[in-house]
Amino acid sequence: MARYFRRLDGQTNVYWVTAIANLDAPTAAEMNAGTNVTARIAALSGFMYANTPIAAPDFSTAFVSQILGEDVAGTSSFDFYDDTTSTALWTLMAKGNAGFAVFSEYAKTTGSKTRVWPATSTGPNPN
Repeated sequence: MARYFRRLDGQTNVYWVTAIANLDAPTAAEMNAGTNVTARIAALSGFMYANTPIAAPDFSTAFVSQILGEDVAGTSSFDFYDDTTSTALWTLMAKGNAGFAVFSEYAKTTGSKTRVWPATSTGPNPN
């Protein structure tokens, strides 16, 4: 398997989508109905799940095993490049706007791997 730089592969895209019927399998039509924000992203952080295991002691042994617990995601954010000619991104990411950040890291075809993050924008924060 050849190694490659994902950002330059021409297939990786990030979409802000307002409606997805099945979070495990967003369709190309749903992604196309959203906004492709890939070229506007300067940096991103978060967008990772972590599991919080639960201790499951057993009275018959001194060993304390663990079972799967809650999946949690820390604070996630995008840093976007500003645009001096359009306010479309500011409107799209207005405070309170709910949607889904969809990471399509492979070709947009049926069954391709995607990651969907339900999200609510806290609004633009010009730094």
